[in-house]
Amino acid sequence: SNRARQNAAMTVVSQWVGKHGKWVRANVPELNITAAYADAFSTWLRAAADADTAWWGQRYVVPNATAPVFGADVSITYHTVSYTKGKDVIDWAAAARTLLATNTTADAYPYSWRSHYPIGTRGATAVNAHNLYDVVRLAANAWPHIDADRPLAAAVAAAVNASLVWVRANSVGADGTVLRPGAYAGGVADGYYYIVGALRYGGVFDSALRFWTTRSTGAPFDDADRLCCAMLAQLRRLSLANAAGTLAELAALPACGACGHRV
Repeated sequence: SNRARQNAAMTVVSQWVGKHGKWVRANVPELNITAAYADAFSTWLRAAADADTAWWGQRYVVPNATAPVFGADVSITYHTVSYTKGKDVIDWAAAARTLLATNTTADAYPYSWRSHYPIGTRGATAVNAHNLYDVVRLAANAWPHIDADRPLAAAVAAAVNASLVWVRANSVGADGTVLRPGAYAGGVADGYYYIVGALRYGGVFDSALRFWTTRSTGAPFDDADRLCCAMLAQLRRLSLANAAGTLAELAALPACGACGHRV
């Protein structure tokens, strides 16, 4: 499998031409990231996307199969969409349907929403906040393109709601501690990064980002301010060097308004 190489290459180049493009052009001119280069990569992305799912991923040669088997990859697709602002997605409705479908497969992440747990084992699969962070971000990017399709939008909204409810119930304790830190490759610091990210971009900690519903009460929104401050207190207490960015992000969120100014 060349999946890891494909993921690394697509993620790096997507940042060169997208998310960090301005910085790269100003500070690493030897890479020569011109408009023509960016256009060529965009053309390649569209051609590389799977025609049926509109996702990116690895194609595998399988004995006795008449054609390579495509693996719709949550991670590769999320990073590509996030870093390029989704401008090269060939069919947003198909991409949204694929997002929903990957929740029902028996595979493990990156081909479904579940990972082997603990990390590095081949045991039973379980959801974690890392995977659901990717799901929420993909849904947020898809939403402007699918909200007119009411049945599809409703299904995506239900998936986002379920994901955020799960994150609150199973990823973080009432005291703001990360539950099951072994579910994250980087342990506690990674746990905070993905939990904060999921709750931020899903609109729990920042109502301005609440793309999928007009509700502000009920799960997963109730008591969000208290949880935000509890998580912030834990991060301050732990003082993790590799979580400084998450600490600053959390402190700036509206839900932490009552306690964030003390950072």
